[in-house]
Formats: sequence, C-alpha cells, structure tokens
Amino acid sequence: MKTITTTLGILAVATLQAVSTRSHAAVITFGDSEAFEVSPWSEAGYVVTATDDTNAIFDPAGSFFSSHYFTYDGPSTTATIAKADSSPFNLGSLDIGLGEFSDDSFTDITIEATVFGGGTLTATYTNVTTVQNVVLNWSNITSFTVSGTDDPGIDNINDALVSSVPEPGSVAVNGVIASALIGSMTRRKRRSIA
Repeated sequence: MKTITTTLGILAVATLQAVSTRSHAAVITFGDSEAFEVSPWSEAGYVVTATDDTNAIFDPAGSFFSSHYFTYDGPSTTATIAKADSSPFNLGSLDIGLGEFSDDSFTDITIEATVFGGGTLTATYTNVTTVQNVVLNWSNITSFTVSGTDDPGIDNINDALVSSVPEPGSVAVNGVIASALIGSMTRRKRRSIA
C-alpha cells in the first residue's frame, strides 16, 4: 500500500507541474511614458539604456504596437536591459516589432543575454514586420541587449518563465499509465497475500 501511495503522490506532483500556466507579470510596459527622448528608463526594478539616448524614444500607440513601447534608431543604437541592483533575473518573453519611424517595411532583431557566471544566449528574428511575442525562457541572466537593422521596437518585457500546458491527450495518457500501475500493484499485492 505504501508503494501505491508514493506512486500516486509522485504522479499528482508531476501532473500539477505539467499543468502550470504562464504568469502574466509584464514587468516593463512603458505604460506611463509619453513620446519623448529618454534613456535610461527605470521601471519595476529594471533599467533600460540605449547606447545613443538622443535616438531612443517612448512612442505612444501607433500602427504597429497597441500601447506605449520603446523604439530606437538602429542599427547603430542598441538597448540594454538589466536589474537596477545588478542581480540576475529571468527573461520569459517580450514583444518585438518594427518601430513607427522605420524607413523599411521590416527589421531584423537580435536579442543577446549575458548569463550570470559566464556565457551568452542569442536569438535572432529576421524580416520582422509586425509585433510578435517571443518566448525565450532564459534564466539567471545579468542583462540582455536588443539590436535591429532598422528601428526595432520592444514592449511587455516579462521576467516570468513560461511553462507549457500539456495537451489533453498527454494528460489522458498519464492517467492511463497511473491506472495501469495501480492495477498492477494491486494484483501483485493480492498474489503475495494468497
């Protein structure tokens, strides 16, 4: 009976972990900004710094982003995001897109993070024409830099890691496996008693 209880406990914990959903804690939204040139920008314990603050602005909602966002004149300008206290953090997801002042109809965007203790993580998105949410799930980073070929925009930077929600079929398979294990253990116990 102890084996069955332990197995059920392990299956219950695994199922709860698998069903966990994404936290929607966008920590940097640029929501209180007006259209003006500013760098660095501080919000929710983070600092956003552009390499050329005369080219970095917060722009109100336009044809691409539906709310305030941060854009800058690429490719010579980059934006770096870090905790104000320099502590490591996670980068779950962020919105990227083409800024309002772009001369082109697309931009290529590269996100590069410095990992605490050494190393880098890089993601590149080519021919970005509309706003898209990108899930990175990078943990234990000290900063990340966003660069683009022509006026990239960023918004809704989220430090919560994104967990996948299993498909109903995989949950059903886990249930069948659990039932089979319980049945097998019950039969084995009955045979050992007889």
